[in-house]
Amino acid sequence: MLNKNVLLCAVNSQYIHSNPAVWSLKKAATAYGERYGIQLPDIQIQEYTINEPYDRVLCDILSRKPDLLCFSVYIWNVARIGALLADIRRVIPETTIVLGGPEVSFGNIPIQRDLYDHVITGEGERKFFTFLLNWLNLPVPDALQQEGLLPGADIPFIYTEENLPYFRNRIVYYESTRGCPFSCAYCLSGKHDPVRAKPLEQVYGELQFLIDHDVPQVKFVDRTFNCIPDRCEAILQYLLDHAKAGMNFHFECAGDLFTEAQLALIGKAPKGLFQFEIGIQSTCEETLKLACRKTSIDQVFRNIRKLMAPGNANIHVDLIAGLPGEDYHRFKQSFNDVYTLQAHQLQLGFLKILKGAPLERMQEAYGYVFSANPPYEILRNACLPNGEILEMKGIEDVLNRYYNSGRYPKTLEYLIALYKSPWDFYQGLAAWFRGKGLLGQGISAKNASEELLAYGVSVFPEAEERISYLLLEDFYGVDPSDVVPPSLRKYHVVSSVTRKMVEDCPPGMTIRAVEDTFYQVNYGEKDVVTGRYALKPC
Repeated sequence: MLNKNVLLCAVNSQYIHSNPAVWSLKKAATAYGERYGIQLPDIQIQEYTINEPYDRVLCDILSRKPDLLCFSVYIWNVARIGALLADIRRVIPETTIVLGGPEVSFGNIPIQRDLYDHVITGEGERKFFTFLLNWLNLPVPDALQQEGLLPGADIPFIYTEENLPYFRNRIVYYESTRGCPFSCAYCLSGKHDPVRAKPLEQVYGELQFLIDHDVPQVKFVDRTFNCIPDRCEAILQYLLDHAKAGMNFHFECAGDLFTEAQLALIGKAPKGLFQFEIGIQSTCEETLKLACRKTSIDQVFRNIRKLMAPGNANIHVDLIAGLPGEDYHRFKQSFNDVYTLQAHQLQLGFLKILKGAPLERMQEAYGYVFSANPPYEILRNACLPNGEILEMKGIEDVLNRYYNSGRYPKTLEYLIALYKSPWDFYQGLAAWFRGKGLLGQGISAKNASEELLAYGVSVFPEAEERISYLLLEDFYGVDPSDVVPPSLRKYHVVSSVTRKMVEDCPPGMTIRAVEDTFYQVNYGEKDVVTGRYALKPC
């Protein structure tokens, strides 16, 4: 049986992503085999992306001639996996095919039934090992006969000396807890699983392994990293004491759960060491109640402002359009409320119906219509018609191009102050892009500057010079080249830079000019939080 070929496959959304699930299954199976003295066949892992040519992925899988083929299935890859299985079945029908993951764990599997043999639902480490033994006709140890969730100490650490080079150009994910204490109606994380935490000493050892191997970024996959206050504080302190310069640790946190002790630790961290993703979702209390989301918006806002104040941590906040009871105008208020925080990224997302989430049972009550295709995103509901969702989609597009790119802070601040609210500005800009057929189209950063200038001038023609100056300053803050957007070149007056300015300029600094205003810029020192270069007037 040891000559059996076992292949675990992941189909990721991007190359930089890895799939911790398949690595965790392999690590757990190996550990269980050693614990119970069971010799297993070699388990291979292969990761692809949904953007790779279909034929390349299919041919690679077929060339490996797997006896047991397992796929980790999510909303972003289920269509691709279904297509692959249809062809794999035709060529190697004798292969045993197993599916796992959230997209197949709650019934109504969107893959033709004769294309797979088994489904492993829920937490997979024990179940996969048990299945593997049954498939190999080996006895299952008594201790694994009963169903149960992994204790925290048994959550696998998937990285080793041997496999870490594989992750060199990918995001390194780390799991210190599993489960979530909350039960938001649109989410699966807290549905069944209580929070289970690895012992702190185990966490310290695993983080130290990553630190010792100079991993540049570690993304914690804990659903609510700060749900256990003392534990959160201890891990932050460990990273403050041991992390190397240039490392970055990413956490998903509940904004209202930060303690003063945690905020104090974060406030004294080296710039760029920490970044936080905080789901606000809505500022409408009734909507949050209907979505079963327990939070204090006032406390969330206070804490985010405290996180932002030192300027040393990157802050990402989320909103979800389409939650129960929040119509277009109330969501506009949520957006405007959250925009005042000036977080480094503001993600405007759209509600998706996840199989097994409590929201499934709420569809009829709130008139939800979701797309029949992954990722099952909202098309409309009782208080949000499709036309208004389409308008929101346009705002999402220009928000990502301009605000979330971090390229235009001065220009946006100026223009938005001329409008009643940030939403009104982005609504107008989205209409401009829609009218020119640019929504959803890729354009260069320089062309994006041109469009922002053209739009601003179309509304405020008297402000053309001011907008141009600010766009040029914003350009100098992100681009070390002299190739400025065409409409701004007349303000990029290189000839006005005097010899004395150059002689007086400190080593490593570059002189930049906006008409008769001059700046020194060090293009060797980028702010690791904002991604921008500082402009120093001279």
